Amino acid sequence: MTQITGIKLNSIVKRFGDVTAVNNISFEIKPGEFFALLGPSGCGKTTTLRLIAGLETATKGTILFNDQDVTRAEPKERDIAMVFQDYALYPHMTVAENIGYPLKVRKVNEKEKAKKVIETAKQFKIDHLLDRKPGQLSGGQQQRVALARALVHQPKVFLFDEPLSNLDARLRLESRTFLKHIQSKLGITTIYVTHDQAEALALADRMAVLKDGQIRQLGTPQEIYEQPADSFVADFIGDPPMNLIDCRLNPIKGNLEILFPGIKVTIPEEKLVLNKKVDPKKDYIFGIRPEHVILADRKGDIEGKVYAIETLGSMTLITLMVGDSRVRVNTHEMNLGLKIEQEVPIKLNYDMVRIYEKESGLLIK
Repeated sequence: MTQITGIKLNSIVKRFGDVTAVNNISFEIKPGEFFALLGPSGCGKTTTLRLIAGLETATKGTILFNDQDVTRAEPKERDIAMVFQDYALYPHMTVAENIGYPLKVRKVNEKEKAKKVIETAKQFKIDHLLDRKPGQLSGGQQQRVALARALVHQPKVFLFDEPLSNLDARLRLESRTFLKHIQSKLGITTIYVTHDQAEALALADRMAVLKDGQIRQLGTPQEIYEQPADSFVADFIGDPPMNLIDCRLNPIKGNLEILFPGIKVTIPEEKLVLNKKVDPKKDYIFGIRPEHVILADRKGDIEGKVYAIETLGSMTLITLMVGDSRVRVNTHEMNLGLKIEQEVPIKLNYDMVRIYEKESGLLIK
């Protein structure tokens, strides 16, 4: 039985000349965990993965596998398997030869190798493709061959670098489900790099959101979705993203005035309990997800004017102009009978409102 590996990164820095790609990041991945590194292009997520793989060496800091320092260990000493965006299959080899290559490198005897290749191919439902070459396969089939090759020698750690990004939407969904099933079944510690927040939310047990080489938030998908730590994470996570509106906050005699561009809303202070005292002279950002903005029958907390209506299968996305700001409403109601420019009342779920300081971007509620 392969030992399940836990991974720790302690104060990791990676510089390329004058450019700092990874800037003093620390986190721990539990044995058997599916962990995602999420962020926009250039945020340092792939560099972090390559540092864990041993394809890059940290400028500062340490990387531990089960408390053993592997910071300067060669990739072959780490017992990892990596799947890349382009799958990196050998075009001149058959599927069987591609899958069996890691065993060939480890000098596994031919009989044992053939047995493991067939077993692994069956697991990925590609055993009927063993005699074909990569050029004869679809994108989804190539992806499964790459996964089978990664799995065949039962590594301690799986590393994935945007492995689904070359697939069409339907195949990406199918592959995502299959990947989640296989990882859960095998229990191998997995690190998954993606810029696609839907992938990270669907797959990960926990995730780190990166920007500019730093971790902006670390937690479960639910924690990060419901309680984004700063305005960057709030805007990056969610489809459609969180409504973020510049505002000023002014507590007056048991009420809280919220001054949005072009409109003022006054609510009882107990409806929106803040974690710290606010400064009426400072700028803030009012955040609420589209599913927590509710179309009211008559009286609401605020009124908006219909700007656009988009029917998206099982839900309807309505964009309203509230003062000078656009606010998205996500509803499962289909036949609303609304018209462009129509005034509609809306209610806000104040329990799910998030307030951020404009200057720092940090959460205060």
